[in-house]
Amino acid sequence: MSLSSATMLGNYILIHKIKMKLFHILLILFVALQPVLGQTEKNEPSAYLFPEFSNGKILLKAGTSSVRMLNFNLLTEEMIFEYQGKYLAVANVESIDTIYIQTRRFISVGKLFYEIPATLKDPLIIQHACRVIAPGTASGYGGTSEASSTREIGRLYGAGQSYEMKLPSDYKVIPTSQFFVLKDGLPVRVSNVKQVIKCFPAKEEAIRKFVKENNTDFNKQDSLVELIIFCNK
Repeated sequence: MSLSSATMLGNYILIHKIKMKLFHILLILFVALQPVLGQTEKNEPSAYLFPEFSNGKILLKAGTSSVRMLNFNLLTEEMIFEYQGKYLAVANVESIDTIYIQTRRFISVGKLFYEIPATLKDPLIIQHACRVIAPGTASGYGGTSEASSTREIGRLYGAGQSYEMKLPSDYKVIPTSQFFVLKDGLPVRVSNVKQVIKCFPAKEEAIRKFVKENNTDFNKQDSLVELIIFCNK
């Protein structure tokens, strides 16, 4: 091999090594940035219970059923289905028996949907909801106008944005879900120990003991599910 050929081969090998090193650096940077990029999407405000629409089953009281891409809108408290790129609310709620989304179950009571996290004789049911706070406009002295914020929410409804997956980035979503026990087909609110005892009066002493020993949190779903399961035994 001539000197020039050896030099050319050496240069080729050097360039190749530099390219591979740059490739590995870029690969490491790409992997490192993934959580950051993903975090931005997760922080985008959404008024939906699930992060995306997924296959759900709608079972009617008449016995028929259908499969749709479903999600639950916390702002409007409606079950929404996706059809040809549009988001539409499920109508005739009174005719629906049960809706299944992933592994979760929802029933209709009147014109509202409630989630049932556990199958019991007198089950806990959840009315999922939220408040959406729009950015207020200046009202003087560095404050914001509540009336202005309310008008912004009205515009959100009027523009049909309440059904969109992503809200404007400066909006805030505040969960306002409520918990009930389904007694004789009607929801009875349970936000404290007295209300739970009212639903299960024969177990007052046992309920008070359970709440004290387990530090039951009436604002947390899992904590309330455990209590209501105990009450049903």
